[in-house]
Amino acid sequence: MRGMKWLVVGMLALGSVACKKTEIATDEAAEASDEAGGEEAAGDEAAGEAPAPAAEAAGEEAAVPPPEPPEDLKAAGERLEGGHDPAQPVSVEEFRPKLVESLCLAYDSCGNMELKSAVAGTFFMAGMSMASQSPEALEKFRGLMGRIEEANLPMPRREDCVELFEIVTEETGVDGESLAASVAAGRVAYDAAQAGKCMGQLGTQSEVCGEYRPMGEEPDMQRLQAMMMQAGPIMEAHYKPCQTMFEGKVATGESCSFDYECADQRTTCMGEEGKKTCQEVAMMPPGGMPGGGMPGGGMPGGPAPGGPAPGGAPGAP
Repeated sequence: MRGMKWLVVGMLALGSVACKKTEIATDEAAEASDEAGGEEAAGDEAAGEAPAPAAEAAGEEAAVPPPEPPEDLKAAGERLEGGHDPAQPVSVEEFRPKLVESLCLAYDSCGNMELKSAVAGTFFMAGMSMASQSPEALEKFRGLMGRIEEANLPMPRREDCVELFEIVTEETGVDGESLAASVAAGRVAYDAAQAGKCMGQLGTQSEVCGEYRPMGEEPDMQRLQAMMMQAGPIMEAHYKPCQTMFEGKVATGESCSFDYECADQRTTCMGEEGKKTCQEVAMMPPGGMPGGGMPGGGMPGGPAPGGPAPGGAPGAP
């Protein structure tokens, strides 16, 4: 059982890159706005009119408000509102909607705003990598990113998270139909009770998110990296039940459809469509969730699937 471990304990280091890219894009937009405002003011003066504070108005309009803390912030170990009961198993057919719901509940309920922002960066950078494998998925992803940009919010909303993971799970074989087919064919064993425990953990406030921490005034990549390094082992332990929901049954060299079907954790499902086999990939760390398809998720041409990023940073709050 490997693949989309980033869904639960993935790679926050990528999130810091996304934060930095957002900062650069914001600076460039502000500079462009100032230049446009200066040209407009010069035109007004030439016409004998008083210059209008266009640059200031544009700056105010482009300003992104700081993210708000969760309305009902839960302390570490408390069940989140709407969180799954870990005693209830999750069937194969329920897995995809329950996983998406639980992941985005965990994301939305995190009180550490810097960690949440980094997680969002990880999710969406990984989502872009996944979507690039399919024209249809890429179109959906671009539409989602366009709506987020248009909303001008400090970070993606819960509904944005849901839409992202609906795209991703469809592309990684974690949708109910594909997963059920793999189980029925004996290519993977699925533990419904363990899946219920996983969703229960996703629906329980983690230690790193149970206290409100606002965003810093300026992005500090070193501080974010240190925070993610510290959070990594905590998240690994918190979401440990999610690492044992699946057991791949396909031997190395045999036919497969998705990464989670491969029995050997050193292998991933690669090859032409319809001719994929479980093949060994160098430097593949153990552990993970089913699906593959992103940095650390097992698509051909990307880093090896499973396991945390360098430094063991987490992927979900």
